Parts: sequence; C-alpha cells; structure tokens
Amino acid sequence: MHQTFIVVINTVLLNSSKNAEYLHIRTLIDRQKMGRVVLTNSQKVAIYGWLQFRDSLEWDHVSSESHLTFEFLRQCGLTNAQLYSLQPNVEEWVRFGKVDKRCCLDMTAWPLHPVQHLNMDLADLLEQRWSPEEMLRVGVDVQTMFDIGMTADVMKTFGYSVLAWQKLGLRYSDVQKWQDVDIHRVFHVNRSTIASMLAKPMRTKNHTE
Repeated sequence: MHQTFIVVINTVLLNSSKNAEYLHIRTLIDRQKMGRVVLTNSQKVAIYGWLQFRDSLEWDHVSSESHLTFEFLRQCGLTNAQLYSLQPNVEEWVRFGKVDKRCCLDMTAWPLHPVQHLNMDLADLLEQRWSPEEMLRVGVDVQTMFDIGMTADVMKTFGYSVLAWQKLGLRYSDVQKWQDVDIHRVFHVNRSTIASMLAKPMRTKNHTE
C-alpha cells in the first residue's frame, strides 16, 4: 500500500513537471510568435531616448506602454514589415488600443478593416475622404456600405462618379428599387441610362501592353 502511494505521488510529480515544462515552452513559442524586431540606431533613440535605448523591441513592451501606438512607431521610422513581424495579428493591435482609423491605409498587409475592426460608420468613412481605390485597399466596397446603412442621400454625399461606384461593386440591382428622383439626384442620369451604364463590364488595363 505504501509503495503504491509512492508510485502515485511520483507519477503526479512527473506529470506536474512535464506540465510546467510544457507551459514554459508554450510561453516561449507564443512570445516568439508575437515577434521581436531589431532596431536601427535612429529607431532606438526615437523610441527609448538617448540614455536607456535597447537594441530591439518586443510586443510585450509595446502592449504594456500606452504611448507605443502603431502611428507613433511609424513616426519613429519602423517599417510596415517590422511592425508586421512584431505582431501579425491585427486583433491584438486593436485589443490593446494601438490603432485607429488613421492606420487603415498603412495596415493593408494585416489588414485592418475600418468597419469590422474599428466599428467605423458611414460618417467616419466620409470623414476620411478616401478615394474609391483607397476604399478598396482597406476592404470597403459598396456592399459593406449598404450593410451599414447607406441610402441615396448618403451616397450622394460621397460625391463619387458612376464609374467610381462601379469600381466599388455597384450593380443596377442595388438601386433598382430606388425612386426615379433619387437615381437622378445621385447619378444625374435617368433610370434607363444608369441601368445601361451599370450593365457594362468594367474596363481593366491590359498589363501586357
């Protein structure tokens, strides 16, 4: 009975030791995944100052210091490649409050989506004054805009051309139920004209030329 008890205790201790070792290894792996970037001399000084600068920057440090935002680190000279290596998970940047709407165009590699990650509404999108091409770069198309409540009035406010809306994915079926007056107010053409325009496929540049 006594020997059996000793065996059980030893087994528990062994398993506990293995669990502790596993957790330690897991922690090291997780930290490695989060990344560490080597800094240039100018980056060291910009981030840490002259007296206490370090050779590298780790995500643990970034996440714990409120001033180390994505925008600030870009101003310190870190490249998008460095910042992606530091933390490739966009949700972690969001969770620790390190990004805002100014970062969207810079973070297309992650990507940082204005609506999904930052809960931006139509007023926020309008405030950015992004071109249709920039809208697409950050992952916003016309369907996204309709999903968050775009109406004819809002659409007119953006001031895009029919071609621009077509680039964003607009189809005639999206506006088919609109009143004729709304169609003319937004697109400055009548119903039959807009139906014809949106029925035409988008022309794309031939990159082989």
